[in-house]
Amino acid sequence: MRRVEDLGRFAWLLRRYVVPHWPAVALLLVGSALGTVLAAVFPVLMAPILDLALGFPGLSDADVEDVVAAPWKVLGQYKR
Repeated sequence: MRRVEDLGRFAWLLRRYVVPHWPAVALLLVGSALGTVLAAVFPVLMAPILDLALGFPGLSDADVEDVVAAPWKVLGQYKR
């Protein structure tokens, strides 16, 4: 088969089997993208919180507000 025929056959398969279920497919793709982004960002958000909670040096005077604001400080979104 040629490449053009393969693409035509693939398009036909998509129309035939995927289009009737497009809301579920779209939800699956969005959920997958969101999961990928959260998997990449989660360590960045958790590291300051764990540093504060476990009492690493230099962070012993942290209060509850600092624990809540720590991820936003890392991302540069928090100003006191």
